[in-house]
Amino acid sequence: MAAAPAAPAEEAPRGKRVTLRLFGEERVLAERFPAPLITDLLSVVRAKTRKPKRTKAGGGGGGLPLDAGRVAAVDAALRSCAGAAFGSVADMDGVLSRWKAAFRAKFDADIHYDGRRAAAYTEWNRGSQEVLTRRCLELAGLAPNTGPDSCGTQLSGRQRAGTQKRKRAAGTAEAAEPEPETPRRDDPCTPTRLSLEAGGPGFRPEAVRGILLDVGCGSGLSSAVAAAAGFTVVGTDLATAMLQCCRAAGRAGGGVVRADLREGLPLRGAAADAVVSVGALHFLPGDPAVLARFMREARRVLRPGAVFAAQFFPPTPAYACGVVEAAGAAGLAAGLVLDQPHRSNARRWFLVAREAASSNGSTAAACCLYDGEAACSLSLAAACAASGVDGPCAAFIFDPESNEGEESHEGWLWKNHLRYANKLARTCRHLDSGPPPEQASGASQGAGEALSPLEMGVARRITACFGSTAVSDLPRSSWPQLFSILHPAPQPEPPSQTGAPL
Repeated sequence: MAAAPAAPAEEAPRGKRVTLRLFGEERVLAERFPAPLITDLLSVVRAKTRKPKRTKAGGGGGGLPLDAGRVAAVDAALRSCAGAAFGSVADMDGVLSRWKAAFRAKFDADIHYDGRRAAAYTEWNRGSQEVLTRRCLELAGLAPNTGPDSCGTQLSGRQRAGTQKRKRAAGTAEAAEPEPETPRRDDPCTPTRLSLEAGGPGFRPEAVRGILLDVGCGSGLSSAVAAAAGFTVVGTDLATAMLQCCRAAGRAGGGVVRADLREGLPLRGAAADAVVSVGALHFLPGDPAVLARFMREARRVLRPGAVFAAQFFPPTPAYACGVVEAAGAAGLAAGLVLDQPHRSNARRWFLVAREAASSNGSTAAACCLYDGEAACSLSLAAACAASGVDGPCAAFIFDPESNEGEESHEGWLWKNHLRYANKLARTCRHLDSGPPPEQASGASQGAGEALSPLEMGVARRITACFGSTAVSDLPRSSWPQLFSILHPAPQPEPPSQTGAPL
């Protein structure tokens, strides 16, 4: 009797080659990767290359979009795949960081920004660049004195539309300001929608205030805002197409110069009355030597007593601290400021730096609203007032008889501080009293877990000072004390790098 044929060996599952365009190149993520897991692998990689989003409560979000079991399956497949770019899910961060660093090192602005991209950038970023630049000028004390609205960032078109809608609903539409006329959009290099060129609304011809160097000016959106503040603007950028767009629109009255931030600034010493950079500083490599060279150049071109202000997107907290350290090594008293210039949950990083000799040693305290990572514009305003230098205005907090600054962005930010303090105090009292047994659910326990140790300490101080009184019911005479609780004074040892020295 013939022997039964042997059962065929089970064929190993065939995999596929997985590629994804990352950091300017088509990257091979894995060879012969299991087909059912390819989508999950791409999801994990994309999640790790995106910036984490911040929740409304202030905590960090943006975790991996998959459950633990699917992430574990991807991790096991990477470990068993011989041709994978990552040894495991845990190795992804290091590999992606190296790819990103290599991309930044060989970045060519002229290749990235051709004429089409320069035009698209200009059209897409009109509103955001205007707001960020105005905020830079305000934090540095460079905003023109044009009335109650001058010391606060102007509303965006969407915010103005919401204000108009609320006024009409309240029956006060006749008091609402008319919408500005919309300019032609056929030319991508036309001035911004608020007509910020010389002669437009907000421009004060009597306030010709000297030379402002706009570092990384791009297509000149930030230069137009500085020109409206009364400065003669000289713009520098590495992308030729961007400079051509800026020149064609006439946004930099002092001219434009192609320059690399890593190689120096194209002005003679002590020639600039201010240096501003919006959305460009983070393109510098994190090498301390490169950052220190740029900061030395910034100090060289500044006249004595002038200020350097920048808005940037630090890739890591260490990068932000490295910028401050480089400024200090160059003889600038610099500090970080976190702000919400769009009056939303989006937080933006700013740097304010002055010559150390003119700072008078004043330091803006770190703000608990921003987890103690940096100062806020209110603590910066207090430090500026104490040292006698120009800066944002928040006198209404410390003087019950004053309304100065209350209608500005600082007034809006202080209301956020009051809501934040009220939430902390309410949560602290809830935890101290303890919920009834029938209400002791996971949701009530989660409220306490949402408070960091820093927030718990602040909440304890608020309840100790004001008892059961709701923060919203506090008299204005109590605001200075509440401000000091939310902005504890920096300790002299070790030196703080999160506050904003002036």
